Amino acid sequence: METKRVPLAESMLFLTVVTFMGGFLDTYIYTVRSGFFPNGHTTNMAKVGIALAQGNWSTMFLTLLFPLSCVLGVVVSELVRTTVKDRDWRRMGLILEFLLLCGVAFVPAWVPDRAINAFGCFITAYQLCLFRKCEFGVHNTTICTGNLRSMAQFFFSALQDKTASSWMRFLKYGSFLVTFILGSAASFLLCGVMDKYASLVGAAIVAGLYAAMVMDDKKNAAEAKGVLS
Repeated sequence: METKRVPLAESMLFLTVVTFMGGFLDTYIYTVRSGFFPNGHTTNMAKVGIALAQGNWSTMFLTLLFPLSCVLGVVVSELVRTTVKDRDWRRMGLILEFLLLCGVAFVPAWVPDRAINAFGCFITAYQLCLFRKCEFGVHNTTICTGNLRSMAQFFFSALQDKTASSWMRFLKYGSFLVTFILGSAASFLLCGVMDKYASLVGAAIVAGLYAAMVMDDKKNAAEAKGVLS
């Protein structure tokens, strides 16, 4: 029986690189801009609640900027998805991410950290929506809480099933978390050398992902043409 081919955007290797970028982006914003993690929206929402209880309206509205930026990132990704009809919408999404990462490297120093932090919330949420599926089910490329839960569930299943395939699924999924950590470490080291220009390395990685998708689309088109002929 012919094995069903896993789409490139859902493959282990491709998503490993995308997840690496998730750790890279998170640590880039943290390192370059005042110790802020752009994916900490549970914390941000709690801070909004605390500010509300204290009647600290300015802090409340300023903190709301971050989860709202996250929402905007999701909306923009959906806009790209519903607008692009003649090709894989995620390719177009990668072009936008590439441009944003190039642009943030040249933002003047006088731009407030809060604005760049909001940008971080936007772009990490945006990437999160581009690639949501893997061969095991749902996968988050920029946040780890859900992935930790999934890995724990796969571990429990492996203990119950005691099959090689179950253990392999657990180990493969666990490698995503390791990759996120490696992306974070690489970003921290690069920021120490390149400061804000480290985002250009991230842009280069995104360009590589785009090129891989273009080549895969051409390969699929050629194979489809061969079958039809």
